[in-house]
Amino acid sequence: MKDCRFGMYIMTNNYLEGWHNRLNRKAAKSHNGLYELLQLLIAEQGVMDTLIQQVLSGNATVGDLRRVNK
Repeated sequence: MKDCRFGMYIMTNNYLEGWHNRLNRKAAKSHNGLYELLQLLIAEQGVMDTLIQQVLSGNATVGDLRRVNK
């Protein structure tokens, strides 16, 4: 699958696995309540929106995003 915005090929499963692992690390425990999960997802959305805007405006590259998301 090719991502039209960044002109790169995406292995969906690998990216999804990486995102899921980062989300689990940020959650810091195995069983969160609904409220904690919503807070975590809202924060993650804000971070991703900011990073996407930085890439689209030319202030960051896709390589920068890889380093930030590790």
